[in-house]
Amino acid sequence: MTRAAALLKSACTLSTVSTQMRRRPRPDEKKFAAFRALDARRTAAGVSLEQLVGAAGVGLRGYIYARRGIKAPRLSTMRLLEAALERLIDQADAERKLALSLLSLWQATVSLVSIDMGLSPSRVLAADPHANLKGDDFWLQAAEARHTAIYLLVTQHNVTMTDAGAVAGISKQAVSKAMRRVEDRRDNPVRDRELTLLASGLGG
Repeated sequence: MTRAAALLKSACTLSTVSTQMRRRPRPDEKKFAAFRALDARRTAAGVSLEQLVGAAGVGLRGYIYARRGIKAPRLSTMRLLEAALERLIDQADAERKLALSLLSLWQATVSLVSIDMGLSPSRVLAADPHANLKGDDFWLQAAEARHTAIYLLVTQHNVTMTDAGAVAGISKQAVSKAMRRVEDRRDNPVRDRELTLLASGLGG
């Protein structure tokens, strides 16, 4: 092999190696890519930076540096962040399912009480609990139906007063007042029997 041929072969080899090196991501680039994917998933799930770093037990500054491309996170940090994000997403999913379940239970209970009172369930559900229309007969009946439904939720399904208030659109204090009103009505034997029958209709 001539010297020129040897130099040409060497140059070709160096060129091939250089091309392969350019194509192969550097370790930090891989880390940044993995981090960007995790951060995109965090954003899509509606998890805040503070929530994630708090759940993972890592520093907020390091997370921000990684977002800015200043410093790639360690592998151990990524594992902590990924595990924490999974937990937060699972928790959020469970809370959404619980909220939907509670809403369905509330609507079913209001419907049962409304029908028992001869009222339209959809109108009762649509009635504004804060309107305070004391001169409106339907609003007063809807308020009574709502109070009864709240009472049944708390006593028959062990729903907390806070959760009952949230699904009914009123405060915990208003729930407490509604509970007392229904309890007072139970002093009447006829009303007490009606409420007992309603409770049995809910499986109570």
